[in-house]
Amino acid sequence: FNIDPEQAMEYGKNFPYKEKRVQAPISVLLDKLDATAQKAVRGRDINKLNQLRNFSGREIASWQGIGKNAMIIINDTLKEHGYAAKIWP
Repeated sequence: FNIDPEQAMEYGKNFPYKEKRVQAPISVLLDKLDATAQKAVRGRDINKLNQLRNFSGREIASWQGIGKNAMIIINDTLKEHGYAAKIWP
């Protein structure tokens, strides 16, 4: 594609302004979990809360250290930050 930056900026003016969303760090979740659940999440190289979207509820629940209480905390934290809760198997 050959895109003229000036034309692109002019075209973009036709859309309403959108504020950029700051991605929540995984620490907003880790601070709420017990040590074994924290270890389970840390072992997945997850830096941002939204990266949990890459895993199913069944998959998260299978991680050693993640039990029912941890899943409740995970789901509550996801919902608090505007993400869908994970389905508990």
